[in-house]
Parts: sequence; C-alpha cells; structure tokens
Amino acid sequence: MRTRHAFAAALAALASAELIDDNGVQWGVTRAYAEAKAKDCLASLRATAWHAQTERALKNHPFVKAAERGRLPLQALQRFVGEQRFIQANDAASFAQLAGSDWRPTAAGLLDLWRNMPPDNLKGLFGTLLKGELAAAPLLQRLIHATGLDYDAHGRSEDGTFFAPEPRAQAYGAYWALLAPVW
Repeated sequence: MRTRHAFAAALAALASAELIDDNGVQWGVTRAYAEAKAKDCLASLRATAWHAQTERALKNHPFVKAAERGRLPLQALQRFVGEQRFIQANDAASFAQLAGSDWRPTAAGLLDLWRNMPPDNLKGLFGTLLKGELAAAPLLQRLIHATGLDYDAHGRSEDGTFFAPEPRAQAYGAYWALLAPVW
C-alpha cells in the first residue's frame, strides 16, 4: 500500500504543472521543473527503508514466488484477476469524480472498461490516474479471458456460479470511493 502512496506523491508532483484557474491562467511551475521535482521525489522515496522492505516483501511473497515458478494454482490467479476487475472499475469511477468529471463506467464497463471512453479534457492527478486505469484495462481483460473467467458485470457466470469480491481485497479502493463524493 505504501508503494501506491509513493506513486501518488510522485504523480502529484507532476500534476502541479497543470494547475489552471477558471480564467485559463496556468499557475505553478514549468513542466521541466515539475519533472525534475518528480524525479527527485521518486529517488528520495526509493532511498527510504520502507521502500526496500516493500520491494523485498513483494519479491519474496509466496504468491509472486509461486507465479515465477509456474506453480500458482489457477484458482489463485482467477481470484486475483476477479478482484482486480472490481478494483479497477471502482477506482476508475472514483478517479473520474475526483477529477471533476461525471463520466462513469457502465455496468458492462466493469468487464470492458476501456470501451467506456472518458472525456478528453481530464487534467491533474486524478485525470492522470483515470487514464492509467483505462490504459491498463485491456491488459487485465486479456488476463481475465486467459484464466477462463466468464462472469458478467454482476459477478454471475453462465454456469450459475457467482464471483463475490473479498472485502479485504477491496478495502484500498473503498478509500478512494469515500473521498470521491466530498472532494
């Protein structure tokens, strides 16, 4: 989770060059300055002890190790992919609202997120995060198909089984959703 916070901090540094007021006047700093600050921010974050601990924990995590050895059970990969589908669609909706857009993924968008084109005028940190979710959506969709998941937007499959997201897996995205209505 800390890695996501570090990523958000770095993107915030880049977003500072995109502050435009109601009159169309850009405030803040030059893009070159913002990029330099973002690089400095990332370098300082990567130098922290918690970054090294997180990298080690991820590298040595049993899920990652099993995947690297080709020994990850299909059910574990399906669970991961199914959770990501819900996380990605819900994060996209939250980021859109935080970016000041009324765009939302459709119900089908929970499965085909990249087919729900957002407005072209998204700016700032949350616009950038939304664009990232949409850019990653086709990759996740390929993984969904590769694992044989055939659940609809409501978690039901043709054979009558149901995919219910695990609340613990959805907790991080819930924080974005809580922020979105009040931002």
